[in-house]
Amino acid sequence: RLLRLLRSLRTIVVFDPLYLMMTAMRHSFSLIVWSLLVLTLVQMCLAILLQYSLEDYIRNPTNKNTSEVYKFFGSFSRAMLTMFEM
Repeated sequence: RLLRLLRSLRTIVVFDPLYLMMTAMRHSFSLIVWSLLVLTLVQMCLAILLQYSLEDYIRNPTNKNTSEVYKFFGSFSRAMLTMFEM
């Protein structure tokens, strides 16, 4: 019986760091979600700003490389993807 008790005590001590890490991850989950939400919101605002500011440049036929600029910032979804890649 004493040997069983020592074995169970040893396994509890071995899993203590794992329990500590899982508890820390569980308690920080809401903070991670809020951080991702704020970062996504900032990224969306910058994508809208860039798309809006480059719209006149893209529509002007005398400018060069408008197709290239449109490829990256022509619509909100393209601008968002470009901002994500940066």
